[in-house]
Amino acid sequence: MKKITFLLICMIFSFSYAQIEPLTTQDFVTLEEREPGHDSQTLNINAQSIQIHNPNQYRRLYFLHGLGGNASSWQAASDACWDVTLNIPGFPARRVLVSRPEYTMSTSTTLMSAAYDVRQQIQNQAYIDQNLYQVSPEMAFIIAHSQGGLVTRALAHLDLITPPFNNDIGKGYGGFVTISSPLQGAQILNNRTQIEQFAKEGCTKLARGPYFEEDLDFWTNFFNIGVDPSFICNFFVDNALSIFFSDYYENITNDYFVGAPAIDLFNQDTNDLAYYNMPKLAFTGVEPRENLFWRTFNWVVNDVNNAGFFGANDDWNFYNTVGKPLYSKYSNRVAHYNNQISNYQTMYACLFPFLTPGGHMYFNASIKRLVDKKHAWQEGVDWLTGVNKKWEAIIGARVTTIETDTIYVCKNCVASTWVISYNIQDCYNKRCSTILPGEVSNLVTIYKENDGIVLRESAENLPGATHMPVIGNQILLDNNAGSSHMQVRNDEGLKQFLFSLFEGEMGMFFETAPIEGNSN
Repeated sequence: MKKITFLLICMIFSFSYAQIEPLTTQDFVTLEEREPGHDSQTLNINAQSIQIHNPNQYRRLYFLHGLGGNASSWQAASDACWDVTLNIPGFPARRVLVSRPEYTMSTSTTLMSAAYDVRQQIQNQAYIDQNLYQVSPEMAFIIAHSQGGLVTRALAHLDLITPPFNNDIGKGYGGFVTISSPLQGAQILNNRTQIEQFAKEGCTKLARGPYFEEDLDFWTNFFNIGVDPSFICNFFVDNALSIFFSDYYENITNDYFVGAPAIDLFNQDTNDLAYYNMPKLAFTGVEPRENLFWRTFNWVVNDVNNAGFFGANDDWNFYNTVGKPLYSKYSNRVAHYNNQISNYQTMYACLFPFLTPGGHMYFNASIKRLVDKKHAWQEGVDWLTGVNKKWEAIIGARVTTIETDTIYVCKNCVASTWVISYNIQDCYNKRCSTILPGEVSNLVTIYKENDGIVLRESAENLPGATHMPVIGNQILLDNNAGSSHMQVRNDEGLKQFLFSLFEGEMGMFFETAPIEGNSN
């Protein structure tokens, strides 16, 4: 997603003023082995103190990243769960050890191969937990974002068909939570070609105004160069697509487009009693429709982990700094040329009787040129005005269908008039002698709730879930807050959810005690 945004930003800024990289399987980050810059000695002391003080009350949490992510994707939220020194208001640190596994991405990666990667890491960590920390592997659980939720479902399936090699530690986890995961497929993957069209159209529409403003079209036509915004944008998008949009063309995504066989396979796991009874639930965000495109990409452009702990709550930066100024610039240019056209037309009307043929040609050419420039900038205004609807269609949130209804045309015997009704009873009430049924077709647009990337209906549909789905920032929706696809990894909605989860409100399995002396 970051690469999509990068392309769009480059496109916008070039004419106006969700990220994937090959990953290698690394040692997962644990409480004892943190990112550079953290005090590893202090953390090791923390781990030793855990063994001394009731280690059986501690449990392991695995935070699993999504498409294009890595271990750092869950940095803020995972730290908040265990680090008592953070003193986060309303969110006490819990008795947990934290790991953030990664899985190898390559041209041959599938959900199952990624699950193999994660499984090996969990098995290794579970062995250490049981033998070094006396922490029960079966009490561990996975919190997985986006594609990570599908990898987790693949892992659960793998554990059903091929039991883990170490019977002493079992699966190495006892349950899982999915976060904004396309559990029944991601419609955006079915609409990948529309992303190309979206980029080309946006590039072309936004380029025309500046292009005509500098009279570049005149010179390219004069010298028969044949270069215009559509040519440049088509060339740019076609050649850059494999780089910037590679997230959505990775082989692994073929496993979870809507209708993918892998999803049907995972759905059948509910037939297995062990899977059916495993504690699991789905959590997702829902983003309000207003400026959906800009608000969604706000947290693709900006790393949610840089917003403070559970601080990714302001959606408006990208809109206020890019979207709104861009719209204002384009609409102001349209107004400017409207004004100029009006002035030239007034001058032309006044001078018309006195103009030579050359003067008439000058005014006509000048007015036509101003009209062309106005229309060029208007194309940008129209694209920006409709960008949310276009994005809704790409992610599958805006669906247009044709509905057919039956109507009845009948002749009223009393008044000798024809009546049209959708209800045949109206014809009977009017004592019609002739009733002719017919059909009418209506174009109906349906909007589906979403997080800006994944539809809610997919993200909350976890077969065999042991708790009803939970929607992030539901309380704050009245304030137009909500949670977008990336934002949900570190916002107030996640904070509320994790607190309730650890309190046991989503099932006693997930209940996790706070660290003693933690007053938050």
